[in-house]
Amino acid sequence: MCATKVRPSSEPAAPPELDRTDRAILRALQRDASLSNVALAAKVHLSPAACLRRVDRLKRGGLLRATVALLDAKALGLGMLVAIGVVLDRSTPESFAAVAEAAV
Repeated sequence: MCATKVRPSSEPAAPPELDRTDRAILRALQRDASLSNVALAAKVHLSPAACLRRVDRLKRGGLLRATVALLDAKALGLGMLVAIGVVLDRSTPESFAAVAEAAV
């Protein structure tokens, strides 16, 4: 009897080797992760079953980590928040005033 090492389920499998079809799947999902398996299969010229197996392999290999929705900040009326840190050589009222004036 041959002993095999069992990988813990929390540890991802080694990344798979990528061929042209795998790369096409990744490109298509990068553009639109909401594609159904049938639509994705048609785009990459595979049967739905073969496409699903490849996508599952890419997920197990850690190449597809998540499916996300990109929101349109402008359509949602959201602005941008930027945090900036400034370090001064001298901490004097004049240097603070100069930085405050330059930031406006």
